[in-house]
Amino acid sequence: MEQRALQDQAEKARIEAAAVQHVIQRYTKRGFAVRSREPDNVGWDLEASDAVDTLCLEVKGSKLETCSPVLTPNEYAAARSHRGRYRVCIVTLALDKPKLSEIRWLPSEQEWVDGDNRIWNIDERTAARFSPAD
Repeated sequence: MEQRALQDQAEKARIEAAAVQHVIQRYTKRGFAVRSREPDNVGWDLEASDAVDTLCLEVKGSKLETCSPVLTPNEYAAARSHRGRYRVCIVTLALDKPKLSEIRWLPSEQEWVDGDNRIWNIDERTAARFSPAD
């Protein structure tokens, strides 16, 4: 069981690294300077800057063809407070033929939409962690 868990963690790390690299490459080709914010715990993985703006990019990777990303409480708080600049970058087939889809806030519709103007629903959840009192 532990070996399987380690394999799963290693695969998740490979998927995430491949997804981040794909997003960096795509934004760099679009003329953005990209820097990692992963170790800073700011609620997004990358910042992409050009002469006009700085975007906050949260990267979610999947080895599958589809993905419904889950944001951590920190990521979701950042998405809400930086909506105009925040992008959820979903990289599907991250290990084989990466495909990037981006979810962004569309102020005119007051909705989160992707590049096809498809609306994405948000299912807010509350969580709790239990630990011993002593």
